[in-house]
Amino acid sequence: MCRKYICAIVAALLAVAAAAGCAGETAKKPAETSAGEATGGSEETAAVYKADIPDGLSYDGVVFNICTFPDSSAGVYWIDVDFCATEENGETINDATFRRKRIAEDILNIKIVNIPANNSAGDMIRSSVSAQDGAFDIGFIDTRAASNLSQTGVLLDFNEIKTLDMSAPWWDQNCIEDLTIDGALYMLTGDIEIMYKKTLAINLFNKAMFTDYNLGDPYQYVEEKAWTIEKFAALCKAVSEDLNGDGKMDGNDRFGLLFQSDLISIGLIGAGVEFVGFDGDGMPTLTFYNDYTVSAFEKYTSLLYDKNSCTNAHLNGLDHANMFLNNRGLFFSTEFHAIEPLRQMDTDFGILPMPLYDEKQSEYYHSINPHVASMLVIPRDCPDLERVGYVLDVLGAESKNILTPAYYEVYLKSKGARDDESEAIIDLVLATVRYDLGYMYNWGNIGSFMLDMVKVYNTDLASSYSRIEKSAQRQLDKAIEKYQELKMQY
Repeated sequence: MCRKYICAIVAALLAVAAAAGCAGETAKKPAETSAGEATGGSEETAAVYKADIPDGLSYDGVVFNICTFPDSSAGVYWIDVDFCATEENGETINDATFRRKRIAEDILNIKIVNIPANNSAGDMIRSSVSAQDGAFDIGFIDTRAASNLSQTGVLLDFNEIKTLDMSAPWWDQNCIEDLTIDGALYMLTGDIEIMYKKTLAINLFNKAMFTDYNLGDPYQYVEEKAWTIEKFAALCKAVSEDLNGDGKMDGNDRFGLLFQSDLISIGLIGAGVEFVGFDGDGMPTLTFYNDYTVSAFEKYTSLLYDKNSCTNAHLNGLDHANMFLNNRGLFFSTEFHAIEPLRQMDTDFGILPMPLYDEKQSEYYHSINPHVASMLVIPRDCPDLERVGYVLDVLGAESKNILTPAYYEVYLKSKGARDDESEAIIDLVLATVRYDLGYMYNWGNIGSFMLDMVKVYNTDLASSYSRIEKSAQRQLDKAIEKYQELKMQY
């Protein structure tokens, strides 16, 4: 569903949650969605979504290879969770991914094999395409790597896959709209994976502190569009306290906000700032620096640079999750993946979206973390384009029937959110992702330069931006030229 309708929908969701004690439907679910998602998509339940494939289509047991993030043996934090399951073990996500894969295999008579990267899935795909060995049918790589590879001719434009229905509800239409450049799309996401969802930016809040300090109803702020940067800052200042009375604020004290430096970028995106937008011809253009951006930046830095109410994990090295768990932070700006470890928290917490710039902002916006969020890509030497389209749509449909409900209804909601209103906020966040080209591609460091500013409390946005603007423009122009060259090859 288009983002412009989301604000009205979330208001309705919050109203329903408050009045009826149950969460509303996600803003992206079509009207016919029902039984399969409500039950977590068990095989005994009739599928709600079905890919449009030819009757009797069979690939006679062919192997379909997927390059993925590293597996658990790699000893890294960000590992594949979407295709690594080899059997059911009683764990919700594992079993959902396994059932989804098995059903897709049965429908198309294929054998899906995941090949975890030793280090970088992007590097593996680059090497494979360079060797023209057709080793992978599809891949899941981090967004920044996908951005880079797309500019070197390694990846295929999804529009070249004629058997793929990108209008289907299992593909994120916001992603398609935001990342299509001159009619070409080189990375895609949707229900087929949960890896990108885990990186979505949110704000957790301590419900007991809201009550103890008489801070009002945060969900009402969201519904009434009073959840703004200024409201965020005022609430943070209201609870900060030197608990041990030693005259300094550190990990032993209570802060209004626990955050990391990248909050400045995702906060500005949430406030409606565009790093790179589109011109009248649909081509990317720098849109970052203007009076609106400067104002939003000043609003955020006046909050983040207040050492008495906010603390930055990139500077203090503190375990903010543990601090939040132990009631030493009113807000914890984090990502969806951080919710699960907080299940042991005694104090109830809730979930809030990224704040608006002000009450006049038309809608909420959210962002993935491009450093680690995975994107579906197609290697240019994919061995069978017709087959990959059908496989992707079958995997997408079955994911919407099985995997998304498992993560969304069970993992995020039943295990994570502790109130009905937070469930409505989850709906809002997942439906309002903005895939800003500048933040995703980081041309000339445009998506990252403010992180360094925050680390040294630099307030001079004009000078800092001027130092990267020419490089950003040069790299953007070069990317556009390359995409136009690639388009001529199709």
